[in-house]
Amino acid sequence: MKNSKSRTTFADNSENRPILIKKCENNTIFKKTAKKIRFLLKNSKNTTIFADNSEYRTILGENCENNTIFDEKQQ
Repeated sequence: MKNSKSRTTFADNSENRPILIKKCENNTIFKKTAKKIRFLLKNSKNTTIFADNSEYRTILGENCENNTIFDEKQQ
């Protein structure tokens, strides 16, 4: 996914969504109550935004370099 311009958006009412990113290093895995979470890969234009009513979300990355996962308040 490095240097990718792909963009994925999910908008639904799922309770729990597991997200698995393969081939990533330096993973961050957490449960967080949030309406919107953005997952960015370093040196990549690949952005995934999730906006739904889920209570907990688990994001798992494997073999990706310097992942940044953070909360973003709804605008």
